Amino acid sequence: YEMLVVASSPISPESTSNTKIQVSILDVNDNTHRFSQDIYYTAVNEDTHVGIVILQLDVSDPDTQINKLQYFITNGDSYAQFCVTDTGQLYICGEVDREVQDEYNLTIAAIDGVFVSLCNVMVTILDVNDEPPVCVHSYYSTPVSETTPRGTTLLTINIIDEDLEPNFELALSGQDHNYFTLESKTLKIAKLLDRELKSNYRLILYVKDKSWTCISTINIDVEDFNDEQPEFTSTSISLNEGTIYTLIHAVDKDKGVNRYLKYHLEQNTTQFSINSDSGLLHIKDPLVKYSFTLNVTDSGNPQLQKTENFQITLYGSKETADTFVYQISLPENTLVGNQVVQIEKILNSLKDSKYVYNIVAGNENGYFGIDQFGILKVSKPLDYETTKAYTISILITNSNDLIFMKMVDIIINLSDCNDNAPIFITKNLKIKVKEDIAIGSQLIQIEAVDS
Repeated sequence: YEMLVVASSPISPESTSNTKIQVSILDVNDNTHRFSQDIYYTAVNEDTHVGIVILQLDVSDPDTQINKLQYFITNGDSYAQFCVTDTGQLYICGEVDREVQDEYNLTIAAIDGVFVSLCNVMVTILDVNDEPPVCVHSYYSTPVSETTPRGTTLLTINIIDEDLEPNFELALSGQDHNYFTLESKTLKIAKLLDRELKSNYRLILYVKDKSWTCISTINIDVEDFNDEQPEFTSTSISLNEGTIYTLIHAVDKDKGVNRYLKYHLEQNTTQFSINSDSGLLHIKDPLVKYSFTLNVTDSGNPQLQKTENFQITLYGSKETADTFVYQISLPENTLVGNQVVQIEKILNSLKDSKYVYNIVAGNENGYFGIDQFGILKVSKPLDYETTKAYTISILITNSNDLIFMKMVDIIINLSDCNDNAPIFITKNLKIKVKEDIAIGSQLIQIEAVDS
């Protein structure tokens, strides 16, 4: 304030004097300062480094004498992850993790020594791809019928990724994995299956996200449907004179009950009888040539059958044909081309003559072969995990007149070899523990599989 003060004398002659007085009002801290907003909003990535400023607080005070403010976070920051400078800058002073907490409601107080002002700051933690995918199950096993159409869902893969928007990719590997396809987390059939060609699929599922990978093994067993008609191996049979029994052989590529065969003579006759289960034909009437019609039916649903006309011719030799059974154990890692067994060494009766050897049953997928010397060899790589045993039926005839001599069943039992490397279910693991965790506490269960 400015004032003019006049002093005058009442005595004549009158005299006056004046002066100016300036009054300055000194400020005192009598007004409350205020934040520019009652609520502030800000967002920050969860991988933001400590020390980064995320918000500038704005405070005004009507007092002309600006008093120094101090800032304190009074609520909403239990683990001291945020700090405020004396200039009102809010910054990160501890690591944040969206998967632990995705939002903070901070209460911040500004104090000037007399007055306290409050505001709220809403901090949203934005997601980044920093969490590994987890394969919940390390092993899946499911059956599927060989008639299942393309596009059918087999199973749903259970994967956990704590990121807000998972970025993992799925991939399949394994022999013939292209018979299946992945759509999101769903495994579906991509091609029609045929159990007679392949009865089991063993797939490896890889779930990849940045540098992380987890693995699941998927076992798929193809269940048989009765879709294969039984077939006779031969309808023209030559026997030695005096033979009263011979085995009629038919095969069915189906599995289980579907391949159980029943034999039946189509016409009533006193010349023959046949065992309906084994196919053993009993010749009762000693003629030189026989003709008959034989039916074989499987036990599947629907039943399939085959009917053929047979010719049997008897020759002059008195030898009698029979079936010989021989068992052998073979390691699954036996090399292709290696010998399994030589027929002449297990049948002492095969001497002083030339013979023709033919595999007539049990080798539908061509894993074995036999040469002109009667040596049975491995033709394809064997796998104990896929097939554990084979029964190979070999027909032996005389090369001069092709008279039936003998049927040999070679039972090959595969033995397991350690040919599959163990696989860790998850290659990269990330775990979080409290610093005060007790010694001896379990951190994580490491899993591996070995087929």
